[in-house]
Amino acid sequence: MATNLRSRGTVNDRQPMLSTPSWQRRDGRASCAMLAMVDGLRKLVIAGADIDIDVFDEAAPGCPRSEQSQIAREQLLAQRLLEIRGRGTTLVLSGNVHAEFVHRSDAPADFIPAAALVAAHTLVVALVGRHAGGASWCTLQIDGEPVTAAHPVEGHDLGTSTFLEVDPPSPSRRGVAYVGRITSSPPAA
Repeated sequence: MATNLRSRGTVNDRQPMLSTPSWQRRDGRASCAMLAMVDGLRKLVIAGADIDIDVFDEAAPGCPRSEQSQIAREQLLAQRLLEIRGRGTTLVLSGNVHAEFVHRSDAPADFIPAAALVAAHTLVVALVGRHAGGASWCTLQIDGEPVTAAHPVEGHDLGTSTFLEVDPPSPSRRGVAYVGRITSSPPAA
């Protein structure tokens, strides 16, 4: 992605990035919205901003749905994020599962979210995403078959205005990033 950040942003400039495994996913991590965000960052870099993008997702060995694989993946994510954090101030975009500090009731017994693992080594402010519902591009099981498309999602309506809410200063701070109603974004590749 670093090469794309310093390019003119043409279709030919984007193609090598979009052909990587990270952009072959069929969910929000590789969506048109994510590509638009990367392009916005590219424009800031061209204008002189000192920004870099790094992919930090890690696949753990074994079946991705197994408890041991889920636990190992959080550890790998945390290790990778600490490597990246070593370069300076870091903004991480991840799913809510990875951004929590506390054990989830539906998680395996030894599951520790990546944010909690990182917070043991450095200051972390973790914002959990909230929305008013809408649609998400994802794969769901429908009648026993995986269906990848825009699917309705429920949320909790906290109004039409977006907001950030952050706990008082401490070594590890938690908060909420509320974005209102969400819309789906199909894959970019």
